[in-house]
Parts: sequence; structure tokens; C-alpha cells
Amino acid sequence: MVVQCDDIQETRLRELFDYWEAKRGDRAMPLRSEIDPAEIPALLPHMMLVDTAETLEEFRYRLFGTSVCQGFGYDRTGVRFGDLPKIENYDMVYEGYWLTYTTVEPQYFPGRIVSEKKDYISYSRLTMPITETGETVDLILGGAVFFQTGKRGSWL
Repeated sequence: MVVQCDDIQETRLRELFDYWEAKRGDRAMPLRSEIDPAEIPALLPHMMLVDTAETLEEFRYRLFGTSVCQGFGYDRTGVRFGDLPKIENYDMVYEGYWLTYTTVEPQYFPGRIVSEKKDYISYSRLTMPITETGETVDLILGGAVFFQTGKRGSWL
């Protein structure tokens, strides 16, 4: 389920959203050159950066923060979405990335990832558009906060 960013409850995700919003000003999205990791060191472990493409399967994780790596059990840096392990609720989990890309609007996902073996991770994720050129969504800035796991295994 994707909801409005006004509903963000998690402190780190709200801070990341506020940072992104301040950088974009009255534009649809900020330039990549305006995002400065040195300004948000406490948020870096919770961040993801995704290269966009023509299809969701071709999206690729460019950056996967240490807290996000711990939450999923491994580093997804450099991994294409099409090469990720299959999960039961793939469409629901990854629709936020696609909606961010196609609507040029932030998306918030509080929910669960469920494996084919019914293992799960409960977390909240925020995805926001970024541009290199000022015209197209070239990157997605994301943040994730984890809450609960059930039998986390190598499937992630």
C-alpha cells in the first residue's frame, strides 16, 4: 500500500523527506548535485539510491546503506531489480519505486516483504525522485527502517 508522505511516522524517514523537500524547493524534484551526504550523516545508513530504467526489472541499486544491508541480510549495491530473489508480494513491495518514477512523486510503503517460504521482514520505506538533468527521474532516493523479522534467511 502506498500512502501520502504526510503519514510518515518514522523519524529517520521523516528527516530524509524533509531534507529532500528542502532541496527540491518549488520544483518537482531536486538535482542529484544538490544532494550532499555530508549534510545528512545520520541518515546515510538508512538510505538507498536507485538508478532508473525503462522497466522496473532494469532498475539497479547504486547505494545500499549499512542499516538497510543489515535489515535485508546482505548488500544489494549493484543488483538489478530483475535479479532480486522472488518474493510473494513483489508487485506490492516494488510498486513504490515504479510510481515514484512514473508520477515524479514520493511514495511511502509501510509493510512486509514475504518470501515464498512465508518468512517476512516488516519495515517502512520511502522513495523520492531525483534528476541529473532537471527533466527526468534519473535516480530514486530511498530510505528504509526495519521493525521485525520472522526467520530471516538467505532468501533475501
